Amino acid sequence: MRSLFVLVTMSSSLLVAGCAVTAEQCDPAARNTGFGTKVGCSFHGVYDQRIQKLELTLEEEKRLNANFRAVYAAVEKEKGEVRGELKRKKADYAALEKAMGALLRDLKAKSAGNQALQKEIAALEQQLVDVTTGGGAAAVQKQVELDALKARAQQLQKELGY
Repeated sequence: MRSLFVLVTMSSSLLVAGCAVTAEQCDPAARNTGFGTKVGCSFHGVYDQRIQKLELTLEEEKRLNANFRAVYAAVEKEKGEVRGELKRKKADYAALEKAMGALLRDLKAKSAGNQALQKEIAALEQQLVDVTTGGGAAAVQKQVELDALKARAQQLQKELGY
């Protein structure tokens, strides 16, 4: 009986000692893994290490994903502000154009025979056209740059596999 106990103990010790495994051998998805390898993976804590590593990776991915969402939210907020600014500028330009148009019509009527005033009025009309057609260029350019920034962030996100 005692020899049987010694034999079983030594066999168990040899089995556990012979189950030295590497992290690569301890893939839980592998179907052809032997019983000894599975016991060695459990005994040496390789499964637990794998779980901890995957949890750390998951947390890093969550942080990165949150950063992407924050960037998208900031870009969308800025785009909304730029759109609002553009609308305000257009309304301001429309009011300016209306007031200037009325003023220029009155000035033209009063300066019918004066060539010098007619030239100044024409220059004012041209300046009004220049201001109203190109005044929103900065806001439009900013909108384009924000769209490009968002597109770059989306491309980076795709390249990273999110």
